[in-house]
Amino acid sequence: MIILTPRNNKDFYDYLTGIYGIDEKVVFDRRNFTSLKNLDSPLFHNETRPSDRKKEFKKHGCYDYIHHTWFKRPVGVFYTCLLEAGNHWYIFRVERYIDNYNKVHIDWEFVNRIIVDNKLHVGKTPITFFEKVDYYGPEKPEYLKKYLKNGIPNPMVKDTILTSFIEAGDVYQGIYSYISSLNEINYADTRDDIQKLESAGFDKKTSFRNIK
Repeated sequence: MIILTPRNNKDFYDYLTGIYGIDEKVVFDRRNFTSLKNLDSPLFHNETRPSDRKKEFKKHGCYDYIHHTWFKRPVGVFYTCLLEAGNHWYIFRVERYIDNYNKVHIDWEFVNRIIVDNKLHVGKTPITFFEKVDYYGPEKPEYLKKYLKNGIPNPMVKDTILTSFIEAGDVYQGIYSYISSLNEINYADTRDDIQKLESAGFDKKTSFRNIK
């Protein structure tokens, strides 16, 4: 696969082109990209806005059975996000909260990886990041697809926590297989049964008569 990208802006899976080899028929144009680490998003920065502090600084009462006492545990805001790399969907759950010492925490959890058909591919580019997915039902692709909106095209995931949960090879292969499939041409066979028989060398008048 050939990856077109500005100089000094390679992602964490770019080096695999030197391992898997270059397929000139598969070209990934990533010259217009968005760096997720520089994104103004509550998923990637530790700054908090005054309007967000109230919802990020909540506490839930819990009972400590060891010390036999009640304590307050900080509870914040939960997000569900998804990275679409070709025909691979990576689902994450993120909690953002402020602790008792006024420190912001962003806790990421990898939920699942789903391999989907090309017809379920949502993004306009081979790789897309969906920052907020307002869906909490069964992880069925046909249901989840309806909630994948406002995706970030060609995200650069390097230097983000996402690389701790996903393999570079899986992302590369997901993008490669998706772009490769777009280059394939499927010809539909519209012939009727008689035309198929004739193309195989049979005569429709004599081939299937009762010959003794």
